This record gives sequence, C-alpha cells and structure tokens, in this order.
Amino acid sequence: VRGQSSTFELGGRSVLVIGFGRIGTRVARLCAAFAMRVMVHDPYMPAGTIRGAGYEAVVERDAGLAEADFVTIHIPANDQTRGSVDATFLSRMKPGAVLLNTARGTLVDEAALEAALRSGHLGAAGLDVLRVEPMVQGLSMLELDNLVVTPHVAASTAEGLRRMAWD
Repeated sequence: VRGQSSTFELGGRSVLVIGFGRIGTRVARLCAAFAMRVMVHDPYMPAGTIRGAGYEAVVERDAGLAEADFVTIHIPANDQTRGSVDATFLSRMKPGAVLLNTARGTLVDEAALEAALRSGHLGAAGLDVLRVEPMVQGLSMLELDNLVVTPHVAASTAEGLRRMAWD
C-alpha cells in the first residue's frame, strides 16, 4: 500500500541458519531472543545437538528454504560450497524472503542474486561480503533498493580486535 511502512517485526518470523558453528550458533541465539522460529541446517552437526540447543533441525535444506522468511549463511568457502547460493538455491527460497550473507562472498552467485532481487522473488538481501573484495568496479545490483551492502568489519571494534589478538 502506497505510503505504508514496509518494515515488520522479527517476532513470529522464521529464520533458517545455514551452518551451526561458532557464528551460526550465536546468530541462532540472537534470532531466538527476538522470538523468531529458528531452524538450523548443518549436515555436519548432529540433529540432536541442534535440537538440544533449542532449535529445529532441518535435514533437507530445501525444505527449510521454502519455509524461512530469512536465510542467513554461516559456512566456510571451500570447493563444495563456493557458488552454492546459486539460481537453484534462490529459487527454492520462500517468495519474498530475505537472504543474509555475512560469511564469504564467494558463496553467492551475484548474478543469480541480482536476478532474484530484480524479479521480486526475493524481498531483499543483506551482504557484508562480496565475491571480489575490495570492490574494483561497481556492481549493477548496488542500485537496487532491496539490497543492503555493508563492509565486513563487525570485528573491527576495539573489543573485537582485542579478542582476535587473544584467540
């Protein structure tokens, strides 16, 4: 509706956390604090461990993609995962869902993401990593209103840098 806010509350929304390592577990905890339904997909983590932490274990990733209002990626980039967020992955996401990638830019096929955003299949995306960093040429998807891009600097606080020095 014209003039009406397009914002919404997180409470009652569903999130699929892909990757339940150190960061994924923390993100799941934060999402639960906002009263979100938290689903977790991690083929390397026992379902009992995920359930024991208080979250729904999603064995079949595509089933979670179809249900989640938000999909947040927390996996390493390697030969098996590079480019895994491709047109097929994005097409299996719930229409209007939001993709968040704070892991590695090489996980996402940026052309496929741009197409999904332009078509309206995805409601929005938030990235703090890109395929090529630092960005040497502009990306056409940066003109989109349903894309937020931030620098990958979350740990660049005084406290974060101190923790990195000790870990």
